[in-house]
Amino acid sequence: MGAGASTSLKNTPADARNDILQAGSAACEQIMTLVKVQAYSYSRKSWFDATIESISEEGALVRYDVGDDQRSKEVPFAELSECLRPVTESTLELSQFLAELANELIKWYVAAVLDDLFQTSEFSGKIACKQIMRIMKVQVLSSEGSWVEAQIDTLSETGAVVAYDSGGNSISMEIPLDAISTQLQPTTESTPELVGVLAKLPNYTTRRSTAAILDRLFRNAEYSASVEAHRASSVSLGSQVRLSAAGCAVQEGYRWEDDALAPGDVGELIKLDRFDPSWMQIRGPNGKQDWYQDGAIESV
Repeated sequence: MGAGASTSLKNTPADARNDILQAGSAACEQIMTLVKVQAYSYSRKSWFDATIESISEEGALVRYDVGDDQRSKEVPFAELSECLRPVTESTLELSQFLAELANELIKWYVAAVLDDLFQTSEFSGKIACKQIMRIMKVQVLSSEGSWVEAQIDTLSETGAVVAYDSGGNSISMEIPLDAISTQLQPTTESTPELVGVLAKLPNYTTRRSTAAILDRLFRNAEYSASVEAHRASSVSLGSQVRLSAAGCAVQEGYRWEDDALAPGDVGELIKLDRFDPSWMQIRGPNGKQDWYQDGAIESV
């Protein structure tokens, strides 16, 4: 994966970066006690039991055994759904574990890996909700027929899960997308900050789901329009591209020769990730191919 694949850690001091990567490895140890996965070997054309050893801004490092031969491979986010699959179900423990992670960057990366594994946006949706609820407040129409203060706990393509207190008890309610505008209401105004939160969500499916719920809360199409505008501004298949300023912002001494693009090189966009079109595969002038995230490249 190219240097510009994600810029989240590029300007992070080395010591802090190492702390984040160590946190990613520690998170994997806990994840592997909660879920079992298999990795696909293209050479053997078969699935093998695997261990996720670390997670970072570029994806996951996976280890698996083929007979007596132990193999490791780095799997970019854009290829996770093709190279990894779960052999256990998604569980509440995984969501609780995610909520307890202290490092915000690792929390996003872990959520992205779990979403790709389970073909959902549930895990990224939980993190998005926490950011949204810092900015806005909502009420839910309770089972007693009254409006009460509530918390959106998670969201997905199908709707939202909302929690509220009733007589000292915590009540959880699933609200389908088409019922959001009648069962939830905002008690704060729509603000530009919410559009800013949307723009920063790394998971495209979560970005779109969040926008759909905000549209229904505030009874407009502002948020979905902002997501579509962002997508439309992205480059299209066949476009000639180069690294943006953000994509060139790497640590001192970075070696570019292994990447598809180096500063000043012009490459071609050859593929969009089918689950998250903000991830793009680029063929460089050297013939190499790498995955880059929207923002790390720009049209020529």
